[in-house]
Amino acid sequence: MAELSKIWRGLLPSARTSSDELTALVLETLCLRGAVFTHGRSGWGRTASDNWPICVETPEASDESTPAGAMPEATDPRVGAMFAARSVFAASDVIMGLPTSLLLLRVLRMPSLAKDEMAGAVSLQMDKLSPFPGDELSVGWELLSDDGENATVIAAAVPSRHMESLDAALAASGLYAMRVDVALLGWLRLLREHKLLGETTDRQVVLVAHGDEWDLLVLDAGRLVLARGLGQPVDDGDMVRDLSLTLFQVEAESGARPVHEIVVVSDTPPSAGMLISIRNGMAAPLRCIAPPTDASAADGLCLRATDGVTMDLVPSAWRDREQATMVRHRLTFGLAVAAGLWVALAATLFLGPIVADQIVRMQKRHEIAIHEEYQAVYDLRERVQLIHRYMDRDRSFLEAFRTLAAAQPPGVDLTSMIYQRDEGCKITGEALDRTAVYSMIDNLRTNRPFTSCKLGTIGPGRIRAGASAFDMEAKFGDVEAKP
Repeated sequence: MAELSKIWRGLLPSARTSSDELTALVLETLCLRGAVFTHGRSGWGRTASDNWPICVETPEASDESTPAGAMPEATDPRVGAMFAARSVFAASDVIMGLPTSLLLLRVLRMPSLAKDEMAGAVSLQMDKLSPFPGDELSVGWELLSDDGENATVIAAAVPSRHMESLDAALAASGLYAMRVDVALLGWLRLLREHKLLGETTDRQVVLVAHGDEWDLLVLDAGRLVLARGLGQPVDDGDMVRDLSLTLFQVEAESGARPVHEIVVVSDTPPSAGMLISIRNGMAAPLRCIAPPTDASAADGLCLRATDGVTMDLVPSAWRDREQATMVRHRLTFGLAVAAGLWVALAATLFLGPIVADQIVRMQKRHEIAIHEEYQAVYDLRERVQLIHRYMDRDRSFLEAFRTLAAAQPPGVDLTSMIYQRDEGCKITGEALDRTAVYSMIDNLRTNRPFTSCKLGTIGPGRIRAGASAFDMEAKFGDVEAKP
């Protein structure tokens, strides 16, 4: 499933950075915290959050009865929590936040440079400050301020061995890190979003607790001047000593300023001994606050992503590997598409005539079936009309003869009548007065079964002296179909 998701992301890289949903995961010593932010009509808002314990024991190997989709076997205790987060949030592309215990954090003041030059200068500076001799570093940075001549950046570095371990854990859990950020900067963004730090022109010290470890932020008039991890204090006096040494360092680098207050951010109230030790050792007001309900550094990382920050600790080797994978998958996809098109074209060339012949034969069979149905209906209609004609006594010889006798006026003698069943009668005769002939014609035209009568010839008669011989044709007209 992880390989399929990687192939899909390679073919459609635009689907990787959704502009409507962000998922962030923050690694702590014994816990993995996550949050999902979604963009709606009212802007960005959190739609889900959760946390999962990081079990230090290796999960037992699954047997044959393990259901499909269960957590994969792994030796890294973080894999189980990552797999659970992927299942709950139904997301594979995430922003990862690293704890300060894995990082080297520095606020650097440098000359203003172009972006590419700044990246190289920051990497060189972090290599000089690195306490990890011989280890290759993955460096990320973010611009805090730039007046045109001097720039202030927050830089973070992590040894490559930690990033390789994180890469293996992400691959085992089916996750993809779009960006690797600093969890402490997520806390700072979250506190500013909820306006928990207040506003001051003096120096402000912020202690952030996550689990059993503490982080430290120093702000001058709201500007970040120092960020570092304090780890897990052995006793209450350790916190005061770390604070004192940190403030001396800040005064040496940024100048002396009065400390406005010390803010302690913790889910649970700090120990009374630690608070008493801080109050006694530091000449500044102490204020304890709790983070927003169910909020964590993961919320702050999502907010930072909406701000378009540039801090990214992903090694360049990851990006190169991803690019190579994407090119390979696209090449594979292109070859598969080309092969499919070739097969389709070949099938069209070889099977086209066969398919066309089958279609023509099917069409002919269809035409024959339609013609047979038409012929059957036509023959039935012909038989019905024939039956109607023979059953229609209105056109019988006797009816025609009766109508002819009724239409014969006085003075007209008929000499012959030729009867035609479907057409009518041809009549010949002699009349002493031609007017009587025309009267007979009018009578035949208006008496059924005749509908028309036409005079043929009229001339001197041969039977009687002074008579006129004539012939006429009386028509039955068209046959009307009966139901």
